[in-house]
Amino acid sequence: VPELIERVVAELEARFAGQHIRIEQQLDYTGAIDVDLEKMARAFVNIAENAQHAMPAGGTLRLTSRFLDNVVHFELSDEGEGISLDIQDRMFDPFVSQGKENGAGLGLAIAKKILDEHHASIDIQSTSTKGATVHISLSASERNGSEPGAAITTESL
Repeated sequence: VPELIERVVAELEARFAGQHIRIEQQLDYTGAIDVDLEKMARAFVNIAENAQHAMPAGGTLRLTSRFLDNVVHFELSDEGEGISLDIQDRMFDPFVSQGKENGAGLGLAIAKKILDEHHASIDIQSTSTKGATVHISLSASERNGSEPGAAITTESL
């Protein structure tokens, strides 16, 4: 998990440069997961790019991990403008976008495909006016059997 999050944060810090978006991490689970790190990082970055566009004036993106009931849970939460009610049921469909300039509406569709390949589930909770939280759950059968690791908390700008 730390290697995945390090990859994601490194890419996001470059993308968020000068946008006043702070990245916070609360990694309560730091054990191993059996995933294609490159693909999984791409999925997380695609999700985080939506948070970036939802916070044009800046804000905080929170990344968390935890292990509960033989499932590794990740959350990506933002303080953005929320997701319009009229697209919430179609967010993972290709070419669905919330008016993002130069957006093709493929980021979440690609993220969903990658997560499906890893037998992971994704769910998004949002109001139409404030913030969104993306929940990703990866079953223990996709882990390599290691026990949960120690918690890590970090923050970057």
